[in-house]
Amino acid sequence: MHPTPGFDGASRAGAWRELQALPRTGAPILAPQFFALTERVFGTGPSWLVGARAGDTRAVLPLVREGRELVALRSEHSPRFDMIGEASGLPALWAELVADKSWRILRLDGVSEDSPLVRALPELARRDGCRTVVQPTSRAPYFVLDGFEERLDKEFRRQLRKRAKRIPELSFERITTYDAEAVQDFFRLESSGWKEGEGTSIASSPVVSRFYDELVAEFASAGQLSLCFMRSGSQRIAVQLALEDDHTCYLLKTGYDPEYRQHGAGHLVIYHYALDARERGRAVIDLCGTESDAKRCWTDLARQRMQVRVYRGGALGTLEYAARHIVRPQLGRIRRALAR
Repeated sequence: MHPTPGFDGASRAGAWRELQALPRTGAPILAPQFFALTERVFGTGPSWLVGARAGDTRAVLPLVREGRELVALRSEHSPRFDMIGEASGLPALWAELVADKSWRILRLDGVSEDSPLVRALPELARRDGCRTVVQPTSRAPYFVLDGFEERLDKEFRRQLRKRAKRIPELSFERITTYDAEAVQDFFRLESSGWKEGEGTSIASSPVVSRFYDELVAEFASAGQLSLCFMRSGSQRIAVQLALEDDHTCYLLKTGYDPEYRQHGAGHLVIYHYALDARERGRAVIDLCGTESDAKRCWTDLARQRMQVRVYRGGALGTLEYAARHIVRPQLGRIRRALAR
């Protein structure tokens, strides 16, 4: 692992321990613990904690080496990527990063449009002669909890209430501590229906199951877990997994019993969770993932996610930049023109 100023570069485990000891601030999906869990379960290459410390300011960028590229430490189960620490530490962090000559391309995906990695990093890189490319990718829907019911489509709201009345002994359950039986019910409900058939459910992969089991345990111990169910009597019929800070709820997964699909059980668990979260003083539900018809029922608001590429200055970096962002697009246009 790359030695990092202010971190224990002598051992990979030691650096991760110090990283995880940083105060829990900001979004739990961007917490050191989330990155550490991702590295532990999904890690396939040597991880780098590129860090810098300037006075009391610390900043860290968790990366993975892929040949001559450094890429964001993330998986398909990571809603976002960003630096850890204070934005004011980014110049020092970039100085440490660019001083290491072993990489040619820095590739960061899933970065929020308001991140310093989008707003400030490209300018820092250009000052050092690097080429940069920042492009929009997907959009992450969210909705504000204050008055959210009134903003819902009237027919959608009417259907929610109508369907809820058809479910006997309907109730909402929120679990905040680790409960092995509840985790198994979460896996069962999340895997129901088309996900199970396509092999994309959590339960279809032992590695993914391990990730979510450990994620529930980790964030339950931090007091940031909301594992919620809709019940019909004693039966759990729908589920959602969310992580919370004092302001925002990050909804990671939902699922429902296929027998209750026509009753809108998946939407009902979101609705009741939103009511509960607002009562507890939360302000926003971030639906994570990407836009879909199911999420558009709740909101037309979304935050743009970005792709950031930095190509080191010099001949090789310039050639990589030209091949990917000039030659390749032109060849694509030529092929499309010939195909007409």
